[in-house]
Amino acid sequence: MRFELHMRKYSENIKATFFCGIASFLTSGINYITTPIFTRLMSTSEYGLISKYNSVYLIVSVIATLTLSRPGILNVGLYEYKNNRWEYLSIMLGEVLISSIMTFVIITLLWAPFYNLINIPFLFVVLMLVSCAIQPAMTFWTYKQRYEYKWKLTFLISVGTAIIAQAVSIIIVIWFKNNSNYNLGVVRLFSSSVINLIASLIIYIYIVCKGKKFINIKLWKKTLLFALPLIPHYFGFALLTGIDKIMIGFMSGDSKVGIYSLAAVISTVGALLWQALGVSVTPFVYEKLGERKFKKIDSLTKPLLELVGLFCIAVSFFAPEIIAIMGTKEYIDAVYVIPAVTAGTFMHVMYDLFSNVAFFNKKSIYIMFATLVATFTNIVLNCVYIKQCGYIAAGYTTLFSYSVLAFLHYRVSRYLEQEEIFDWKFDVVLSTIVIALCLSSILFYKYSIFRYIIIITIITLVIIRRNKYINAIGEMRI
Repeated sequence: MRFELHMRKYSENIKATFFCGIASFLTSGINYITTPIFTRLMSTSEYGLISKYNSVYLIVSVIATLTLSRPGILNVGLYEYKNNRWEYLSIMLGEVLISSIMTFVIITLLWAPFYNLINIPFLFVVLMLVSCAIQPAMTFWTYKQRYEYKWKLTFLISVGTAIIAQAVSIIIVIWFKNNSNYNLGVVRLFSSSVINLIASLIIYIYIVCKGKKFINIKLWKKTLLFALPLIPHYFGFALLTGIDKIMIGFMSGDSKVGIYSLAAVISTVGALLWQALGVSVTPFVYEKLGERKFKKIDSLTKPLLELVGLFCIAVSFFAPEIIAIMGTKEYIDAVYVIPAVTAGTFMHVMYDLFSNVAFFNKKSIYIMFATLVATFTNIVLNCVYIKQCGYIAAGYTTLFSYSVLAFLHYRVSRYLEQEEIFDWKFDVVLSTIVIALCLSSILFYKYSIFRYIIIITIITLVIIRRNKYINAIGEMRI
């Protein structure tokens, strides 16, 4: 009762940010909780197979969904069709369905070269394309709910689905481990995917019933004009996100992919926090860009970037303990990947903020160009340094590539609006501090007391400055 009375004094966007943030952390937290279970049930190669599937899925889904379920396009659609969002989402589901079917047919016809490229079973491709057709419904619904600050049902469904999917997956993996010789990576992937697909299918039917339209050729054409130039962007971004794991698999094997992937999972905490903050940040940024109130954007996003940066630093300094909890001794080398990937996560957050300007102005060419440059940089660096220095180098190449991406989008924002939207001096100083502290954490892994002092200092600083963070979110009303 006391908690409920306490929450009433806050605005809806603060409550939405708080509870959607809790939902994001619980959903991913369930993954964190179950990761130690799976890393002990499965071999590193089986764990790596799941990660490789996810990387290929990111790439295939770009074509299959026409990028319509990606935040950039989706946020623009929710902004422009604010008076009839259900109809817009329903029509987008129709477009995604047709595209997914066409993608499946093309991959089937070209299966031999496709298999030689990715080396995964055909059954995985079936699961991918079914997921591409159905699961965007959950994304569409969730973004609409968050955009409108309707957090209660979003919280229940997202957390509930995650709990059920992980629980079912654990039970089935344990049963198969004790009763058969099946690849447990395959078992885990399909057991959890089925639960997510069932939940998404229910939401899919709900959206179509609310929207009442499934086909609209005129809107499809309009959307395609915006989406098609973004396919190279999202395709490149999927490569930027997943190519490190695919290339590690080729050069070092699935076992190393598993170790690297555990580090990547742990390093996403900062991105999860930013995703939660995005409930308020994204609609606010779009509104203020429309009103050309740029100083408001900069002043209110600064403290939130600071908060994410502190989170990333804390994760880097606490990496040895996290690895000890999350994995077995086979994963111990992952501790040396976490600082670079965590710093890269922060630069991804910077990119995400800056890129809102290009998406708002629908400048697909600029978005595509920046992503392709960063992706090409990442691939070249991976080819050179994974071979020379091993799979740990992939974390550093990813950090550098995300830094390039963030810088290019900052320059694009400056060019498009012909005004300074973001304080570049602040952003450069903050980024430098976060990267330097994250990378330097490796030097102190043997000095636990010093690391704990750093972590306690960060927690204390967040508590002292909590009102500044809360007030920034509270002012992001639209």
